[in-house]
Formats: sequence, structure tokens, C-alpha cells
Amino acid sequence: MITFGAKFISSANIQKLGHDKKYREINTSFVKLSHESKKDCNVLCELAGWDSYDTFSKTINDNFQNLSIQKNILGYEFFALTTQESNFENLDPNNILGLLQTSERLKDNYIEYLQTNPEYMLGAATRKFKGIGKTMMNAYMKMLGKNKTIHLDSTPNAADFYKRIGFITKEPDIEDLSLFITI
Repeated sequence: MITFGAKFISSANIQKLGHDKKYREINTSFVKLSHESKKDCNVLCELAGWDSYDTFSKTINDNFQNLSIQKNILGYEFFALTTQESNFENLDPNNILGLLQTSERLKDNYIEYLQTNPEYMLGAATRKFKGIGKTMMNAYMKMLGKNKTIHLDSTPNAADFYKRIGFITKEPDIEDLSLFITI
């Protein structure tokens, strides 16, 4: 099978800090990476460097690279949010704002990892972009369509983020990091 690399899924808007120190909407692209594309493999290898910030990028890269040598029994899929607006078969790692890895671990859709470029995460000294994680989650949910359930296991630091975008725990009275949303 011939594959050309990342495939455009949808456009999505995020906020970018302008020279006047005000945020304005810009267009980005939500793309699906192909583990059969050497170019996409190389992009994720470069982004594994985000791991010096203690991120999930190295794990996402390792999972992506392993698909080249084993069957995709968990149904892993990999997505990126990029400022690039065309030529997705030649993604520029410098334009990648975030990564999303999903699987079919449960009967429904499962978020394995969501990782924003550490330079633009909440709490970063200067956030050139904001809304990356929320935008990626919204684009993924839109891609799935209606009447779907998404599950994830959150880190304690990220649980509030997921709850703000509508994820709930199975038992609301218990502080549980296993969350889901039905769209």
C-alpha cells in the first residue's frame, strides 16, 4: 500500500498572541498521522524531544514507531494539530502544536494521550498559542460524530481540564481519574 503521510481531517481555530499582546483567532489543521509514512515517523521522532519537559511525546512516538513492526491490535490512531494549512504529507515538526493518541482499548473510543507543545501549555512563561488541548478534543469529537462515548484515564493535573470540557467520572461523589463523555 502506498501512503503519502498525514491526512487532513478538519480546520480548527485557536488563539495566537499578536504583537500587540492580544490574542486573536487563527486557523489550524487537525490531521491524522499515518504509521506507514516514513515522513510522519520522522516528525514524531523530532517531537519526542518535547519529553525533556516531562511530557507524553516520547511514549506517543514509541507507540507510533512500534506499529511499524507489529499489528495494530489496539486500533491506535495518531493525530496532530498544526499551523500548517497544506502539504500535510510533509509536516513540519516546528508547526505542530499538539498530539493526540487514541485507541480502541475499550468498546468505545479511548484517549491514550493528549499532549500540547510544552512551550504553549497553561502555566508556560509566554504562551504564544492557547486553546490547543480543547481544540484538539473538539476536533476529535466532531470527527467521531454523534452518539459516541470517549473514555480516558487522566493524570491528577489534567482532570480539571477534562471536566471543564464535559468529561465526567463514573461515580461523581468519588475523586476518580477515570473519565468519560458521551457526544
